[in-house]
Amino acid sequence: MSTLAIPLVTVQHDFQSVINDVKDSLGVTRDKFWVSCYRKGERSVHGSVDVVRTSDGVEFVGNDGVTIEQRNDNNFVVGCQELGIRDALLRVPRSSIRPDAHKKITAIAVSPDTRQLSTGHEDGSITLHQIPPSPNVNDHHRTTKSIHVASISSLKFFPSSSVLLSSSSDFSLSILSADLSSSPPSSTSAPLTRVRHLKAHRRPITSSIIFGRGRTIASGSLDGSIRLWDLSQGVQTRMIGSTSY
Repeated sequence: MSTLAIPLVTVQHDFQSVINDVKDSLGVTRDKFWVSCYRKGERSVHGSVDVVRTSDGVEFVGNDGVTIEQRNDNNFVVGCQELGIRDALLRVPRSSIRPDAHKKITAIAVSPDTRQLSTGHEDGSITLHQIPPSPNVNDHHRTTKSIHVASISSLKFFPSSSVLLSSSSDFSLSILSADLSSSPPSSTSAPLTRVRHLKAHRRPITSSIIFGRGRTIASGSLDGSIRLWDLSQGVQTRMIGSTSY
């Protein structure tokens, strides 16, 4: 069976900032960023690209065997003739969502309606973000700091997109009311309200799953057990233990 070697292209992480500086800065009319190309079994190619301001914007001048072309605001193509790379697609983010500074992210979830994103953090806090971020309110989001006392291990949105399931290393799960649309950007009220707190595991919870419309959930833990929960009552209905439980 033949093996296909897929080439790899890497670009300086802040190359978009370099391009924008040349476009917008009065004192900078030319700058450069690096591009590297790799293919298994062949010598890697490391080059640079000059960004030069023109009357229409900027142009790119490749050096040392690499080229780059901008197709639109979010797509570029990279080439390296020596390694047989042509039009390697490079996609860049349309927008960035930044949780609170200095918070390590341990879990992430996107609501089914794709309007909200939630991040769980090492300190047990959970942040809810609007998608896409609002340009007028500096990323409309809210953070709760008192849901869990240890790192968040998993997050799941219920089918309604306005309720969130969190599990944690503190051995517990929480059901949260989470809806940014009900909290205007100017509001200081937190949209994350705990409506259920589920406790039975004896060690950190590693994963969870929501069944159907969300009346039943299951959780797995380092204690070697899988537990089923009835959310209408907020109680455990069944436990499946491993041989080591």
